[in-house]
Amino acid sequence: DFDQKLVEMYFNEEAKDFFAWVIPEGNGSAKIGLGTRLGLNPKQALDKFIERDLADKNLEIKSMSSFLIPIGKPLPEIVKGNLLIAGDAAYQVKSSSGGGIVTGIIGSRNAAKAISNHFKHKTSLDEYKKHVQKLNKELELHYKIRKYFNSLSLSQVDDLMFKLKKAKIEEFLENHGDMDRPSLFVN
Repeated sequence: DFDQKLVEMYFNEEAKDFFAWVIPEGNGSAKIGLGTRLGLNPKQALDKFIERDLADKNLEIKSMSSFLIPIGKPLPEIVKGNLLIAGDAAYQVKSSSGGGIVTGIIGSRNAAKAISNHFKHKTSLDEYKKHVQKLNKELELHYKIRKYFNSLSLSQVDDLMFKLKKAKIEEFLENHGDMDRPSLFVN
């Protein structure tokens, strides 16, 4: 019984410093998840969230998994000798949402470019740092957004979401937003 056109986000105590979500997949199934602060028990938090907020859904859990998502500014030291790091290892993750597939691909492509240029043209592997500067600026903005949200109480988040909904922010973001590049929205 999930609205197929609606992704649900929940800001609650269980999802401390992050959020919980319900993403419909069709055929009556959905991906249900929850992110929370390091040090808290994510399984207990997810169980409590499901029990309280989704009790009316009569859920059948088909599979369960958990992952650690590095939330923070992108690492400044991503090259050391002949070692380059990208993706989650380099904190190339959107702190606002925990998403990292697109950003990890961008980081990896830039690392591959630096490695290729190193072998073909004898350039320094430090070139990689220059290649990811644009990505890092976006990721730093995601981090600032996360820090701002984490500074708010749950009632302040509710008030903010209400005001954004009233201002029709959903419509605006559907037409003009880019979830990977928040700088387009801020500028």
